[in-house]
Amino acid sequence: EGGAFTEPAIAVEKAANGVPMGLFVELAVDPEDESLIHLVYQDGMQRSLYYAVFDTTSGVSETSLIDDGFREDDGLNQNGLPMPVQHYFGADCSIRIAATKVFVSWQDATSQELYFGILDRSEAMPQWQVSVLGGNEEPYEGSIGFYVDMEIRGTNLYLSTYGVNLHAERDILGNPALYYFVNVYSIPTGIVE
Repeated sequence: EGGAFTEPAIAVEKAANGVPMGLFVELAVDPEDESLIHLVYQDGMQRSLYYAVFDTTSGVSETSLIDDGFREDDGLNQNGLPMPVQHYFGADCSIRIAATKVFVSWQDATSQELYFGILDRSEAMPQWQVSVLGGNEEPYEGSIGFYVDMEIRGTNLYLSTYGVNLHAERDILGNPALYYFVNVYSIPTGIVE
């Protein structure tokens, strides 16, 4: 028959300034403490990417910013000064937990890049280690980071993402110049079983 539902709890709510939080949320239950729910999500105005841990026992959330989305390398203004630009990302994100490590991936839809972040909670002052896995290459190989998914098996994290190259060359038969693909990455977690 199934169990009864409990009343929903608010894990993340809009900021005091009215910024809506929690768009495109993805969650993972902590494998070592099932009362901890890890969330990754976009804020609705800045389109920044946030991480939160919600304790279902206490009802308390701890939130931190992973990436604010501002990039200074998008050019200079008319005075020759760096002009930060807000990139749009966070709509395709994924989160997984292995021991003390949190793994997050997301797409930067502005540059069509796939980002990957690791937070090691065992460190005294944990900081996100963020890298770009692909996209925005020269020469252009395609836009990636769509429909991101991750799975941890053994000591590896497997990440899949859909991509498309709208600028591919026609093949020898003259078929359309569209190229769709799926990339799969195998990333060691650094967790010893």
